[in-house]
Amino acid sequence: MEFNLRAPSTQIDNSDKDYARKKLTNALGKVVGSTSARVDVEISSPSQSSGKPLTKVDVHVFIPRAKKQVVNVEAEELRECIDLATDKIMRAVKRDRNRRRDKLRHSGEFKIATSPLDEDDI
Repeated sequence: MEFNLRAPSTQIDNSDKDYARKKLTNALGKVVGSTSARVDVEISSPSQSSGKPLTKVDVHVFIPRAKKQVVNVEAEELRECIDLATDKIMRAVKRDRNRRRDKLRHSGEFKIATSPLDEDDI
């Protein structure tokens, strides 16, 4: 699984980068199971007039033959944002996987073959 982290407007420690990489790739690796999936994380600190410094984390997950999943989270601490974003993206990926699976199951493509009725059965 490919992991990309961007933080254009903030400075991030290596420990926080490693935490984000481990948290997201371990959780998504169990659900996605595809080595060609890609996770893009963007961390920023939008200016707030209220005085509380907030951190914003955007997570984009690209899975082959599936819809792109996007999650946006804001919180005061970076690790809190990463934890919340991981939970939200896991729910979104699982929901999309279940929808695709159910759509295939109920599409009518796999109908049971039946034998034609004889004139005696009527």
